[in-house]
This record gives sequence, C-alpha cells and structure tokens, in this order.
Amino acid sequence: MQRREFLKLAGLVPAFPYGLSQGWSKPTEDSLAGPDYRYPIRSKGKYGFINRQGELVIDPIFDEVEKFSEDRACVRIGENWGVIDEFGHMIIEPLFMDHSCVFKDGRVWLREGRTWACMDRDGRMASRFNSLLHDPVNFSNGLMPFRQGWLWGYLST
Repeated sequence: MQRREFLKLAGLVPAFPYGLSQGWSKPTEDSLAGPDYRYPIRSKGKYGFINRQGELVIDPIFDEVEKFSEDRACVRIGENWGVIDEFGHMIIEPLFMDHSCVFKDGRVWLREGRTWACMDRDGRMASRFNSLLHDPVNFSNGLMPFRQGWLWGYLST
C-alpha cells in the first residue's frame, strides 16, 4: 500500500498546504536529514505528526502546530501555546498566549501577557523581558538581534 493511500484510509491529511500558507517552505534536504523527522498532518480539524514512513507518531490533538526544529515543536491547545518533544511529550505546558519563531540554538520565545520569555529546550527560563522587547527573532550563533523602541542590540545565549 502506498503512503498516500494509507494516509487517505487513515483519514489523515498532510498539513503541508497549511504549512506553506503559514510561511513554511518546501522540505529541504536539511529538514529531511534525519529518519525521525516529524511531518505535520491534519485529521478531523486537529493537528498531529507522522514520520517519513507515513506512520502516525503523535496523535492529532493540537489546534495548531509549528514545524519541528531541534526535536521540539510549538503547539497550540485552545488559546495557549506550549512545546512538545519528538515523542509528543509536553516539555513546556501550553500557558503562553503567543510564540515567536522555532527552536534555534536551543532557545524559543513565548509570550505571557506583556512579557516575552526565552525558554531553553528543557523548558527552563533562560531570560525574561518586558513589553519593551519587540518581535524577538531566532538566535544565530549564540546571538539574537532585538530592538527596544528605536534602539537595536544583541542578546547572547
């Protein structure tokens, strides 16, 4: 049985069209490198993940998902965002109202009220910033550009 037929029989819809509309790019050789890479799917209005063989590995229980990066993915349950690992275990409980970017250099940004929190891949708070921090972006080589008002600077990991 071909993978497409399996997905159709199982009632699973690959979420790539959804992902592409959300700014995800087509899979690259880098993103497909590992045999354990997870792909988002949608079933009955909820999102989960399949592996490269088309097997369901994380049940579709999420209202929205982001792609996996560094074996972590941001997921939304109800109105709040959290983070899961590659097995679907909740690493950061869905208590945050927003997120920014994906894991990069072991960090992710989550927003709680007017405060942005930089969390590490194990769910520990790395740093916290008030609302003066606008639109945090990914770390790259241990540095992250940020702006406060009209001023720009760098944070280090």
